[in-house]
Amino acid sequence: MVDLRPQSRAAAVLVCALAIGLVVTPPASAQRRAAPGTLPEIVERGTGDMTLVLLGCMSCRWRTWDGFMERNQGRYRMVAATLPGFGGAPIPDLPMNAAAPVWHANAVAAIESLVTSRDLSEIVLVGHSFGGVIAVELAHRLGDRLEAIVFIDAWPTSDRSWFAEEPQERIRRAFSVPADQAHLVEDPDEWQSFNAVSPLLETDRRLAYHGWFMATPPEVVLQYWRENHLVDLNPLLAAIDVPILDLKAIPASADDVEAYRESRRRHLAENGDPPAVRSVFFHGTGHFIHEVRAEEVDRVIADFLEGRPLPDEIPETGPGSTPRR
Repeated sequence: MVDLRPQSRAAAVLVCALAIGLVVTPPASAQRRAAPGTLPEIVERGTGDMTLVLLGCMSCRWRTWDGFMERNQGRYRMVAATLPGFGGAPIPDLPMNAAAPVWHANAVAAIESLVTSRDLSEIVLVGHSFGGVIAVELAHRLGDRLEAIVFIDAWPTSDRSWFAEEPQERIRRAFSVPADQAHLVEDPDEWQSFNAVSPLLETDRRLAYHGWFMATPPEVVLQYWRENHLVDLNPLLAAIDVPILDLKAIPASADDVEAYRESRRRHLAENGDPPAVRSVFFHGTGHFIHEVRAEEVDRVIADFLEGRPLPDEIPETGPGSTPRR
């Protein structure tokens, strides 16, 4: 019988971590296919007059929100979805390496269909990382159903330092992505390294994220990634007329915290300049703010949605916010 006392359980976790690292994801051509405009996983929890539609990061399953949903089930109605092709889910039956953003458009259409089929209203879009990009693309399609947006360490802009003004140049750059990143497809060690997860997360959560990331074919990641060159987020962001909460991590490695904050404010102003954005900075925090600073994130979001004053920053406190790298 396997001994799972605490010291043995820790060893078992390490064995599982090593096993996950050795998994080689089948190529996208060998993955199950899903009809365009459909979502592979939809989970709804909680009660409340306000509905939160939760959009996770690149390659994340809906379970990136399971803790948030458990903590807030008495406060909101929450709907979380896995985007097509992420975390081992069937990939959308769409062409690859197209000159139009068909993968982005498919994800947006699938979420819009979810909203209309369930007649969701008074919606708050909550987007972590890449989920913030999809939130910007989706926002203008929701009309008066949309109440607010929350970005969690997202970059919901098309920074002109990499996004070209000329359409043909955008297409050229998009076509260059699969070639430039071919090593992620061809070398399992490169793919495993690319999918490393922040050591700030608890071990079980690191294993979960690494599993989802490794289960997403690299070709799928590259399709969503390359299309960032094809969708100009800035005019979409500028047209959003609902309040926006921007939760941004300031890593412990930041030499000048005030300069970091000002850089974020300037970045938003120069790339979209949304009229009603409120930034709150979390010190000493990695990319997964909603995991590492869970209760503080819950509180700031609740205060934002209920119209209470917000702090400019959340200080680094406790062992859970102390970086290890």
